[in-house]
Amino acid sequence: MSIKSPSQTDSSSHLRASERQLHLLLEAVTDYAICMLDKEGYVQTWNPGAQRIKGYPASEIIGKHFSIFYPPEDIAAKKPDRGLMQARETGRLEEEGWRIRKDGSRYWANVVISPVYDETHTLQGFAKVTRDFTDRRNVELALRASEERLRLLVQAVKDYAIYMLDTKGTVISWNEGAQRAKGYRASEIVGQNFSKFYTPEDAARGLPEELLRKAAEHGRCEVEGWRVRKDGTRFWADVTLSAVHDEPGTLIGFTKVTRDVTERRQTEEALRMKQAEINQLQKIESQGRLAGGIAHDFNNLLAGILGCAEAIRPTVDAADPAQEDLKAIEQGCERGRILVQQLMAFSRRQVAAPKKVHLNEVIQAMTPLLKRALGPHIKLILYLNPDLKDIRFDMSQLEQIIMNLALNARDAMPSDGRLILRTDNVFLDDLSDVDGLSERPCEAVEVSVQDTGTGMSKEVLSKIFEPFYTT
Repeated sequence: MSIKSPSQTDSSSHLRASERQLHLLLEAVTDYAICMLDKEGYVQTWNPGAQRIKGYPASEIIGKHFSIFYPPEDIAAKKPDRGLMQARETGRLEEEGWRIRKDGSRYWANVVISPVYDETHTLQGFAKVTRDFTDRRNVELALRASEERLRLLVQAVKDYAIYMLDTKGTVISWNEGAQRAKGYRASEIVGQNFSKFYTPEDAARGLPEELLRKAAEHGRCEVEGWRVRKDGTRFWADVTLSAVHDEPGTLIGFTKVTRDVTERRQTEEALRMKQAEINQLQKIESQGRLAGGIAHDFNNLLAGILGCAEAIRPTVDAADPAQEDLKAIEQGCERGRILVQQLMAFSRRQVAAPKKVHLNEVIQAMTPLLKRALGPHIKLILYLNPDLKDIRFDMSQLEQIIMNLALNARDAMPSDGRLILRTDNVFLDDLSDVDGLSERPCEAVEVSVQDTGTGMSKEVLSKIFEPFYTT
């Protein structure tokens, strides 16, 4: 008869207590199917979690081979045997795949198989832990399907360039609208920095980086400006840049939506120009009314002065020096009448009288007067087409236009210079931007004036058609 020592008794008690606690723990786990397999893969133990997930009570499954849980296609491919072999060789197998419940329904399982060894490192079997991931997989599949639908939607958009940037501004996605707007294929642009879409002057002043900073700080940034296509052409773009954050709130990149609004901008610019033209016409109309009133009163005043001079002349002796004074008065009145005619023409109270005119003859007849007006320090050069066609124009207005152009040129050449008058026949096609023509295409006569003077600033150039404007 042998009697155990107290230490042996205590050790056995602790072991039984530990095994009992482990058994209670496994019995309490219901979210995991935990079972033991022998070396050949036959089920040795079964916990409530295994019954809940797989549907088998312990009495129906213990002693059965674990391949019963696999779908037929996996059994045909010998996946259960290969799984045990891999777990034995590598120390652990983790995989996901379809498994079969007792009722024949399938579920998506996360499976971990680990080899179990005794103290002599002899293989005793395998521990198998299975979890039902069907709901998680369905969520992941739904998310992937949603992402795919979103990807297809973005790819289908052709009027907007929609793409993603990382935090540095590197392009990481590209849709068909982006290729259409900017000219780059995805293979050419993904991995490149988005700053290459900007004009050299904007890139040099750091505009791309500035927009990323604004979007990161405020969450969103909207701008309009010139952008550059692959072929180097420019387009006016409406751009929205939005920051993208992950769930913890960390910035992970930006979405960028660009639309080519060049046509809209051109339309708006045309409307602005048209409105400016209307404003100018209204201004000229009001000035014309004022000029007409001044011309009428001035004409009456000149008539009185000239009448007095004509009345005095018979009373003054021909040799009297006062005759020269009277002549100067009459000449001044004559110049005043020319000014009145100009004011009346501007105010549209004087009806233009167009008639057949040969422009070369008009210029040649004006040449002596032009030379005197220009002075000796300016050389007048004429290039007149001998085959010039006749035109219909108001003679006085034509002479006044040429004289005004010549005098303006003279004022721009204070020391010396050349004034070139040129005439030629021209043909205006339907692309001509000449306003006021009743027919296109048509033949016309062109007169051009060129000088070697100081020229005009942009500010002066914008006002050259304003009445009474002078420098």
